[in-house]
Amino acid sequence: MDLSHFTPKVLIIDDEEVVRDSIREILIVKETANVELELAAGDLFDDLEPVPQKPPRRYHPAFKVDEATNGKAGLELVKKALAAGDPYSVIFCDMRMPGWDGLQTTIEIRKVDPKVQIFFVTAYSDRSLDEIVAQAGSDVGYLSKPFIPEEILQLATKAVYDWQRLSNLEYLLQVVSQIGVGRSHLNTLLSNLLHQISDYLKTDFAILGKLGPGMTFSEVSRIGLGEPLDIDRLLLRVVAEDMQQLELVDNVVICRMDEYCVFALHPEGAVFNQEKAYLLQLFLQNAIRSIQNATLNQQLVRQEKLSAVGQAMSMVMHDIKTPISQIQSLTELIQMEVEDEPDTLEMTEMIFEASQHALNIIGDMRDFVQNAELPKEDIDFQAFMSSIEAEMKPLLAEARVGLQVSVSEALHMQGDPRKLRRVFVNLINNASEALQGAGTANPRIRLSAEAVDGRIEAKVADNGPGIPPAIQARLFDAFVTSGKATGTGLGLAIAKQVVEAHDGTISVTSSPEGATFHISLPLT
Repeated sequence: MDLSHFTPKVLIIDDEEVVRDSIREILIVKETANVELELAAGDLFDDLEPVPQKPPRRYHPAFKVDEATNGKAGLELVKKALAAGDPYSVIFCDMRMPGWDGLQTTIEIRKVDPKVQIFFVTAYSDRSLDEIVAQAGSDVGYLSKPFIPEEILQLATKAVYDWQRLSNLEYLLQVVSQIGVGRSHLNTLLSNLLHQISDYLKTDFAILGKLGPGMTFSEVSRIGLGEPLDIDRLLLRVVAEDMQQLELVDNVVICRMDEYCVFALHPEGAVFNQEKAYLLQLFLQNAIRSIQNATLNQQLVRQEKLSAVGQAMSMVMHDIKTPISQIQSLTELIQMEVEDEPDTLEMTEMIFEASQHALNIIGDMRDFVQNAELPKEDIDFQAFMSSIEAEMKPLLAEARVGLQVSVSEALHMQGDPRKLRRVFVNLINNASEALQGAGTANPRIRLSAEAVDGRIEAKVADNGPGIPPAIQARLFDAFVTSGKATGTGLGLAIAKQVVEAHDGTISVTSSPEGATFHISLPLT
């Protein structure tokens, strides 16, 4: 850091004027002309006391110093400095003062400025060291009276360096959070930032991820090799009701905001102070904002593309739909004439099924590009799931695929039953095709729903081969498919649109033992 172009602010909080003056005299560089004037005055008046010489200043910044005679006055100066965008880098605070003592003053200042470096200046304290650490944090420094100039300068200079380093990281995080980049570039940026944060925390392993249904954790970025953390065990703590935003558990720092979480391995015996906590929370806050911006940017780009494609596709689909409907009508007429000709009847049925498949593709394309608002009504979810079971069980039985449906209780929600039905039927059909394609022994699908924290948590699970890792991250994008002989690759993209239009979420977990789709919808 180039200190020659940076003027840090120092605040001295002490009820003794002589102490404030002493620290000020040490920190503020006198002009050369003034020093020479004092030397001349000493010679002229035979001053036997030599003029105090300040230590060399070439390696120290030029401090700007303010003073306060008590804790409350100091807190007001801190608030004014923050409001003006020119905060203090360092505070020297007396421990024993009238009114607020140094500990109470520090606690109040930390509430408004967690970054400032604080040093207690005292010859005697009414507080024990354990009490001070417990209430003020372990990141405060101590300076005993009487002190020497070099000690004040060294502490202030190092504190300014640490403060500026923290401020630079803070600024970098805020800049990154405002950049509209794609997900691939964002992942690179987050990885670089996580490396810098980890270097500051002195850790060799940290991981940022998103929490999902069923205590799942989707990794976003990491530093370090191997798997030194038991993520499943840590997740039990993350979802606990009494979990704080930031905790240190068995040498692992856990920081959670919304559905995102950072796990950082903390060096054994090292101090985890207020400054590190602030930086980790700041990283997670801005990482979330960056991810949200990237997602929004991706959605806007996709919407612009779809809007342009949609206008052209609407006319094309309308023109294609008419002749296909005519093919179906003619096929039905032929079937009436060839009822006694099995071979011909079989071929006309194949023609009809192919034309229906073409109409389904057109319907998928129309729904995807239009993304129209859904009409909503009350849905009895138990009856809704039973109707899906009644429709799908005979079809799956023909394919020798078992279906088990369970709904824990009476559940109700507002939604479009036709669209939601299409989501679940599509997921069941996808699972069935994947099971048949993989030749899974005793193939089965389980459809379930239960109430959890005011939401309907539904699952469609199978015991198939799972979803290839290469496409899991893009599974809900348009035209992505796996394990299906036919299809447009729009089914899951449309399912995501429908679920999100119901203020819900859809995600997937997969392993070699099968895939599970998680759908979360609001209860009424």
